[in-house]
Amino acid sequence: MFLTLTNLGSGSRGGTRGCAGELTTMGSWEVAGKQVVLKDRNGNAIARLYKTADARFDGSTNSGQPVSLSR
Repeated sequence: MFLTLTNLGSGSRGGTRGCAGELTTMGSWEVAGKQVVLKDRNGNAIARLYKTADARFDGSTNSGQPVSLSR
């Protein structure tokens, strides 16, 4: 997954390589309150992540597929 700071609608451009399921449709992301929302290319939310450690976010897609991001 890559998350850029390039504006795209109400969020920023992003995408995935090698992911499965709903994550293959990711086109953007945004921070909404205390969550990171991953969106498809039409701007619909497909996953929500919450900070669980200093450099880690965990959550799930709308269908329940677990998602973890770390750097």
